[in-house]
Amino acid sequence: MTLSYVNEYLNGNGNGILWDEELYKRLQEPLCIEKYGFKVYSQNDEDGIIEEIFNRIGTTNKKFIEFGVQDGIESNGHYLLLKGWNGFWIECDSESVKQIQNKFLSVIQNNKLVVAEEYITKDNINDIFKKHHQAGEIDLLSIDIDGNDYHVWKEVSEVNPRVVVIEYNAKIPPACEWVMPYCEEHRWDGGDKHGASLAAFEKLGREKGYVLVGTNISGVNAFFVRMDCV
Repeated sequence: MTLSYVNEYLNGNGNGILWDEELYKRLQEPLCIEKYGFKVYSQNDEDGIIEEIFNRIGTTNKKFIEFGVQDGIESNGHYLLLKGWNGFWIECDSESVKQIQNKFLSVIQNNKLVVAEEYITKDNINDIFKKHHQAGEIDLLSIDIDGNDYHVWKEVSEVNPRVVVIEYNAKIPPACEWVMPYCEEHRWDGGDKHGASLAAFEKLGREKGYVLVGTNISGVNAFFVRMDCV
């Protein structure tokens, strides 16, 4: 262990041993949601965390909206469909939409899932909701579009989700408030300069009436609950 690392650790700036200790302490807290994570069809352990959140706050209409789902297999809504929820998926890639329509044919035919091929921007998101008759209170909104997530969530007003799951940029230190400049044509190129930091999302969440209740351990998604539901 180098002297510089020791100094960083003692000053609270290290991210190795210090992170392990902080994580251990966090997992001991009764309300900690990270320890409930598990994967059925989600990208990481989001399935378990979402389930635990609704175990605590209950459900209302069991409706979810999710965008950025690719073929839908590895998504936050897939497991919910298996549990009887109704969903609305938005995906811009036509080939992925065809795969969804094939793989999820039964739930689509049973009116449990609506799929829309749309390219989402901050200016059209509410129009897309209106076009597909999505309005009012829903239990869950899941956002994962690899870039403009912050700007799109900021504009959402047509639906009123009780819980929001949104991808954040864990490369940015948690206390740093940073947001990628809005770019309507943005496509993630695999680099680090995308999305927004956790601090930026936490501030936006408060402005929209939500409280940050946790993240998954892998540092991909943040989980927000509407303040009147806590």
